[in-house]
Amino acid sequence: MRDAYGVPLGRCALTLLSASGRRLAKGRSADDGSFELAAPGSGSYTLVATSQALGAASASVLVGTRAVEVELRISPED
Repeated sequence: MRDAYGVPLGRCALTLLSASGRRLAKGRSADDGSFELAAPGSGSYTLVATSQALGAASASVLVGTRAVEVELRISPED
């Protein structure tokens, strides 16, 4: 998790949603902005990140059999 300038965002709330909008996993980013969530299996998901200071951002994530790396940035306009 990073802001629009690339500064790490710690303690962002993270939610992994199914295609139907069901919450599958939740967590928080670490102080360095890193995070890890487990998907229930291969497929398409939506990752939503929320910062109390900056708001929210989301990204579509396609999960296969390997770990997926996602960089999500939150800016006040999002």
